[in-house]
Amino acid sequence: MQAPVSQRTLELFNDSLERCRKSGDLAGLFYERFVAEPTIRAYFANTDFERQKRMLTTSLYMVMGAAAGTDEGKRHLEQLAEGHARLGIPADLYASWLTSLVEAAAALDPRFNSEVAQAWRDVLLPGIEVMLCTPAVRNCVRENRIFEIPNIIETSRALGMQTLDSSIKQL
Repeated sequence: MQAPVSQRTLELFNDSLERCRKSGDLAGLFYERFVAEPTIRAYFANTDFERQKRMLTTSLYMVMGAAAGTDEGKRHLEQLAEGHARLGIPADLYASWLTSLVEAAAALDPRFNSEVAQAWRDVLLPGIEVMLCTPAVRNCVRENRIFEIPNIIETSRALGMQTLDSSIKQL
C-alpha cells in the first residue's frame, strides 16, 4: 500500500511536532488562539482543557498515522469524525482549526519554515477531509484509496462538499 503522503512529509511533520512539544505547550497555545473567536469559544464552554490538550496531542500523532496509512490511525480518525459529527461542528471551523494549529507550531518550532508549514497542512488536511466527509470518502480512507477522494469531492459539490483548500481560498 502506498502512503497518502510522502515519507519526507511525515518526517518533517513529526520532527516539527517533537520540537514544538519540547519548546512549549503546543496544545495550550493552539487552544488560546483557536477559542479566541467567540463562535468557537461557545463549543468549549464546559471543556476540561487539560484533558482536551492531551486528546489533541494524541490525535495529532494518530492523524499522522492515518496519513501514513496505518489502520490504527485510520480507526482513530473515523472515531474523531463520528464524535465531531455528533457535536454538530460546522465545516467552516476546520479552516480556523488548521490555521490556529499551524500558527501555534510556527511560534514554537525554531526551525519552522514554509516547507514545514506545508508538511503540517499535507498531514492534517486529509484528516480534516475525513472529518467533513461522506461515507464514500470514509470508505476510500479505510481501503487506502486516498487518490480517489478529490474526484468524490468534485462530483459531490452539489452536496456542499469542497476541499479545505477551496474553503480557505473563499475566506
